[in-house]
Amino acid sequence: MSWSAVVAGAVVSAALALVLLVLCVGLKLTSVSPWVASTSTTMLGATTIVAAVLVQLIASAVGGYVAGRLRTKWVQVHDDEVYFRDTAHGFVVWALATIVTAGFLTSAASTAIGAGTPGLVAMATGNARPVAAGEAPATAAAPAPSVTTVPAPAPSATTAGAPPSPPPAPDASRLPSISPQDMERARSVAAQTALWSFLALIVGAFSASVAATIGGRQRDRLAVALR
Repeated sequence: MSWSAVVAGAVVSAALALVLLVLCVGLKLTSVSPWVASTSTTMLGATTIVAAVLVQLIASAVGGYVAGRLRTKWVQVHDDEVYFRDTAHGFVVWALATIVTAGFLTSAASTAIGAGTPGLVAMATGNARPVAAGEAPATAAAPAPSVTTVPAPAPSATTAGAPPSPPPAPDASRLPSISPQDMERARSVAAQTALWSFLALIVGAFSASVAATIGGRQRDRLAVALR
């Protein structure tokens, strides 16, 4: 194994996949909506499926080709063995790039969810305006005291040292409700997303392996021509 070539191809593949993913997000090609009456593939959208497959196809093929061209030449090795090694190099490039990309996307998603948690909590407890990340949640303004307001009694000896009472629990009527139909549609979208992601990953593995064999053959052909 030419590990330097494998790592180089994996880095190129992972970086290109992220660039293409950002492009797809900018072009609004990766939208997924579970709020669809039917449970067909239109829930994901044809553009989303094509974009996912193309990202894997292009990024994996470029990474595999780079690994094939950068590997060392194997002297006195049978052609079938060379073909197998090139295929294995491309497959390992795809596997390493997939792990790196998945780790990066998981970390980014966790950060985004953590940053949006205060806003979701504020909306669930009845605040009208979502709270941005890093901003203290706004409390409800207390009504101005009227002329007839009775002053609070002075703390007695029994209540002076008592701990403050806990804040009231959020009103259950203000919490968002999810119907069983909505949950079923969300599960359908998740299942379809997993199936199409599986197909895209298989396409990426195949394209990386084939591109590595093409790059390896061109590398050996150039080496012979320079003698």
